[in-house]
Amino acid sequence: MLINRFKNIRGDTIVEVMVSIVVLGLVLGTAYSLSNKSLKTGTQANQRSQALSVASSQIERLKAQFVELDSTTFASQYQSSTHFCILYDSQTSHDYVYQTFSSSGPCSSFEGSIYTVEDSYDSTTDGTYTILVTWQNVNGNGNDNLTLYYRLP
Repeated sequence: MLINRFKNIRGDTIVEVMVSIVVLGLVLGTAYSLSNKSLKTGTQANQRSQALSVASSQIERLKAQFVELDSTTFASQYQSSTHFCILYDSQTSHDYVYQTFSSSGPCSSFEGSIYTVEDSYDSTTDGTYTILVTWQNVNGNGNDNLTLYYRLP
């Protein structure tokens, strides 16, 4: 009896199996592509957020130096045409160190991060400081950057 029951059941043909495998492959490929794009977008947003934090910290350090230093010292260091960054001095745990920019110096791997920081002063625009933060983009085929402008009061 049981044998007669299975004789009447027709199985899937090879064409049906191949079509289902192709459909499954398309669905999985699309899901992978969307998740990969989502991961890259999230990583880019995170890097841009961290870059904004780095640039904001440079502005805060610049403001702190403006308050702490006398006007002559501040002008000689921070109001010249030399590109610079302001580093945290770990030895004193509260002071900042003026560092001129060089391609292999501390500003290029800013405090151990993936970011390059380059501050500059432009006397022709009412004393505007430009903070440029650069890092390698997620795709690895170029650089992303973020620029903030600040003018002391």
